[in-house]
Amino acid sequence: MKKIVAVLVLGLLLSGCALQQALNMANLKYQMSDFANISWAGINLSNIKSVQDISVGDAAKATAALLRKDYNITFTINVLAKNSTTVPAALHGFDYQMLLDGRTIVEGSNPKININVPANGGRQIIPIPVRVNMGDVLKQQTLESIVNFAKQMTEYGSGRPSNVAVKFRPYIKVGDSPVKLSYITLNKTLQ
Repeated sequence: MKKIVAVLVLGLLLSGCALQQALNMANLKYQMSDFANISWAGINLSNIKSVQDISVGDAAKATAALLRKDYNITFTINVLAKNSTTVPAALHGFDYQMLLDGRTIVEGSNPKININVPANGGRQIIPIPVRVNMGDVLKQQTLESIVNFAKQMTEYGSGRPSNVAVKFRPYIKVGDSPVKLSYITLNKTLQ
């Protein structure tokens, strides 16, 4: 009987600890860190600062992508999570929306990611993989917004400022069930 009680008490303590870690996600400070791994048609756009940086191979890839009407750009938005509490935090997925100058250009989710943010000043990057069909975006946005955003992502400081926002909603786990917290809006002006 004592063994059963000890196992039950241990189970409650462990589940309470896991619950505290999950709930602590709401106490973190979040910041949009940077954009990384920007690519289109197999071309790493992060390294291209001018037309001279485009190789013959990249030009061929771009031409082929345009011919097949492939306008999908992929990149990662890195969100920095800072934990100033004394309890680690546990992320078990998230939803996101990305806005350009106030208009949603893409939304998605990653329900299977598991990230722990250490306690006592711990920091952890939460990568948000994004795929944007620029053909669809061009229908919603002004060409000026798109050009400025592209310049800011690949060549900081050129073009007019672009206002980028990410609405980020972390999931916590209570038992085996995911629970979605409220959206957190992270703003960044690229200039």
